Amino acid sequence: MDCRHIETGEDSVRTRRHSSFVARVRRRAPHHLTTGRLAPERGGVGDGSASEKSLALTQCLVELLVTTWLTGDPYGYRIGTPSEPARRGGHIVVEHDVSSGVARALKRWGVIPDFRPPDVVRLVPIPLYTSDHDIWQAVGHLREIMERGEHLADAGRREIVA
Repeated sequence: MDCRHIETGEDSVRTRRHSSFVARVRRRAPHHLTTGRLAPERGGVGDGSASEKSLALTQCLVELLVTTWLTGDPYGYRIGTPSEPARRGGHIVVEHDVSSGVARALKRWGVIPDFRPPDVVRLVPIPLYTSDHDIWQAVGHLREIMERGEHLADAGRREIVA
């Protein structure tokens, strides 16, 4: 790869590092316009605004947690965010006595939560690429985690980045 400075034509380490970084970003990150075009096909933002879809996704998540009886015995999940959409925002706080184990188990299922000690698992459905089907799957994973006891596997173990 030719890494010469655009103005001076000199070969420089700084330019080489920058070019290498840009090349890596271009390989890994989809262009924002391409992502925007694909979003409606995957259940993405589409016609409505991102904040409207975000509130709809969190409402769907809350309703599924309640209607599938995960917010009581024997599963023990509690919803810690306000029920009013305007106060809730784009995330849901799911509380559990063994939330560190729940967060690790969700990661193994491919759901990336935000764990906050002592008992909070924060779920943030991103409106650009999260679909209703993804919400259904996440709730199903929460049920499976409890039924299989996956939350007990390494509960209490701390990670640097939760």
